[in-house]
Parts: sequence; structure tokens; C-alpha cells
Amino acid sequence: MKKTFTLAAVALALSLASPLNAQTDFERDDLANLKRYSSDNTSLIEKMSFHKAKRPKAVLLGDSITDGWASTHPEFFTKNNFVGRGISGQTTARILLRFQRDVVDLHPKRVVIMTGINDIAQNGGWATPENVIGYIESMCQMAKVNRIKPYVCTLPPADHFQWKEDSGVKIPEVNRKVRELNNSIRSWAGEHGIPVVDYEAILKDSRGITRGDYSSDSVHPNEKAYTEMEKLLLNVL
Repeated sequence: MKKTFTLAAVALALSLASPLNAQTDFERDDLANLKRYSSDNTSLIEKMSFHKAKRPKAVLLGDSITDGWASTHPEFFTKNNFVGRGISGQTTARILLRFQRDVVDLHPKRVVIMTGINDIAQNGGWATPENVIGYIESMCQMAKVNRIKPYVCTLPPADHFQWKEDSGVKIPEVNRKVRELNNSIRSWAGEHGIPVVDYEAILKDSRGITRGDYSSDSVHPNEKAYTEMEKLLLNVL
């Protein structure tokens, strides 16, 4: 019998994995930063319940890449009835912890999951591609149970993490690790019939690295890149 982790188990594992003195105040009090979108979620749920607002066409779920997207091109979200639920710096495990509140409770038709870059950057400590895929699988299982169609995304093919280097930490072989995770995402999604939004394919240059005119740090897309990503996303959806 295949075993799956409950959210409670993930939360316990996260709390045990990080020393208390290494956590910020909000991480001790709100491990997944559920407070970030709490008011927005409540407002949206009330509009759907009492004002007959349409349920979201899709929730875009992720980290700073998604967070920056919603702030850079808010009109894209409004025009298409999309909801942005990205939180900068979060690993896949922490995104999973808020899946119920930031996705399921909003009753979207679809969820578009883009995560994994901060796992490679070791923002939450040691991580493996297998663990990332396992957390993504749990999100997709939760989506399907709640009649939400899941989509998964490949990541920008970064070659370094500037924020880690600024703090004196250099993660080796970043581009190889990102490409390997992207291949794992494609492979797993293909085996399980999950549609893939392949951002890597449109963002990479001839070397397999994020194009310089699409990002200043190889991780975070700029306005030009988001425009291309939007075209691809709408085509896939």
C-alpha cells in the first residue's frame, strides 16, 4: 500500500528539521506564513458566498517567482480571473502546508503549481528532487480530491542564487540541479497525466540557462519574461 504524508506530519517534520534559533519570528508563529493571504482569502470567499462572484479560473501557487508575477502584472490576473498565491523564499514543503487555505478553500477550477527553486537553494536545509516531487504529488492529490484540476510547471533554468552568494553561501551546479528537477517534474507529470507548463523551454538560451534579457539573476523573471510565460500559460489552460 502506498503511504502518503498528512499535512500534520509535514508540519511536524518541518518544525523538527529547523533549529528554533535559526527560525524567524513568523516561522515560529506561522510556519507556512498563512497570515500572508488570510484576509484576501476571507474577502474572496465572502464575495463568492454572498455576492455571487465567480470562483477563480485558476490559483497560481508558488514562491517569489509567482509572487513577483502578481505584483508585476496584476492586470493579467484580474483579466483572466486568476488568483496569485506566491510567497517569496518558500520551499515546496511550506507551500504544501498552505494548500488547503490558499487553494482548496477558494474553490478554483484549476491550480498551477510552480515550486522547487528554493529547495535547490537549500532555503529550508537539505532537500532532494524526490522529496520535492513527493510534496508536489501531495498537492495534486489534494487538488483532485477537491475537484480542482492540477497543472505543474518547470522552473527558470537558473545558474546561480544571488541571495545565497550575498550571504556567503555558494550552491554548486545550480543549472544542472534545476534541469534535473525539471526533467523529474516532466517525467512524473507524464506518468500521472498532469499537464505541464514548460517555462524552462521558453526561457532558456542556447546554453540551457535563463536568457539574460529575461532575468537579471537567472531566477526571477522580468516583465518581458512574464509576458512570454503568460502566453504559454493561457495556451496550456
